[in-house]
Amino acid sequence: MNKALKIGVPNLWLAAMGLGVLGCLAGAAYALSKTQLDAGTLAALIGAPGVLAVALLAYRGQRRRVEYTERGVAEINSALVKIAEGDLTVRVPEDNSVTRDIAREINASTQRQRELIRNIKTPFKVSTEGINKIGGIAEGQVEKGRELTRSVVESTTAATEMVRTAEEIKQSTAEAARTSERNRQRVAQGYELTKDMSKASADVRESVQETSKSAKRQGELIQSVTAAAEYIQALNTKISVVAINTRIEAEKAGEHGRPFLGIAEAIGDLMREAEEEGRKIISQVRMLQNLSADNLSSMENTVGTVVTILEYIDRLDSSLEEINAGSSAITKIITSVDDAAGQSATTARHMNSSMDAIRERNLDISEYSESTLVGVSSLKASMREVEESLSQFRIEEVTEAERTLAAIEDLKKVQGAKKVYREEEMTALEQAKVAQVSV
Repeated sequence: MNKALKIGVPNLWLAAMGLGVLGCLAGAAYALSKTQLDAGTLAALIGAPGVLAVALLAYRGQRRRVEYTERGVAEINSALVKIAEGDLTVRVPEDNSVTRDIAREINASTQRQRELIRNIKTPFKVSTEGINKIGGIAEGQVEKGRELTRSVVESTTAATEMVRTAEEIKQSTAEAARTSERNRQRVAQGYELTKDMSKASADVRESVQETSKSAKRQGELIQSVTAAAEYIQALNTKISVVAINTRIEAEKAGEHGRPFLGIAEAIGDLMREAEEEGRKIISQVRMLQNLSADNLSSMENTVGTVVTILEYIDRLDSSLEEINAGSSAITKIITSVDDAAGQSATTARHMNSSMDAIRERNLDISEYSESTLVGVSSLKASMREVEESLSQFRIEEVTEAERTLAAIEDLKKVQGAKKVYREEEMTALEQAKVAQVSV
């Protein structure tokens, strides 16, 4: 109802002004028929309706211009509200000549943001695959550690039987060496994967920073629009002052200034309405500035999250380097044990000492594997946070985002490190030590 009244009031004014023009013409015709007027009075009577008609047309054109501008501003505001809510698929119509440049800038900005978000989401798909592989390698590391522990128990027991079981020990240690070498190679592959993941995360950070720069440029554009709106508001104020001065001068002129008095009042009413609309525009543009600032803050938070991911990746690199070093040491020790397996019982006693060292190394490897699994879990949680931050932006490729999120969900399958040594295995090791001393 309010909208209908708002549209109908100017039409009533136009009808009233038209009736006024007709009344003036009728009065002029009646005066001409009853009296004989001089040329100046006759020109005033005929010119007043013409001036009033010109004012009527000017008002109508100005009103259409204001309504046309309001429609464009309303379309921009509607699109900006959707963008602030995370909907980057919105497109501002560019058919309004007044707001066309702003609409083009907003459309171009949202297009760039969509591309950047796509570029951010793509590396995550690769990262999740790498994390799954690292988790599998870490679990395999724990399992291989158990196998190596059992081999050490068997080797220690066999060492008490001296030369008769030396060949069995040699075969077991050779198998353990091959297992350790394969494990070392897998750790090396995991290390290369973490390097790739670090590079991908760095690319993500750069992409988010570019998005942040784009948001800053958008804020600068909004500031320019605010300055233009304030300038228009100041210009409307100046026109209002001119209208007031015109009214004062018309009142001073008496009967001769009466036609200009109505024009001045109409201009004053128009300027007051224009000032009110100008204040609304300034208020809405300032609201847009606040929304742009919130968007920029969100981008900065995203950069911080990516930096956290890079820190976790660095920690994972360190853990993998330690695991690789431990695997190399185990390989060397097993090689030494294999050479000593063909010697006499005295050599077997030395081999028992080496097996103790192997057991300690294997404990270290198990601890490193647990640290790796903890790092994978932390990295999974961080990637989930980044994915949740990115999911608030709606772009065309929604199904791709869902697939990426599903891949991250699969990381839940990565289990924590289990108990490395069983109770009976530890008991067997202690018994093997006692048997060694008795020999």
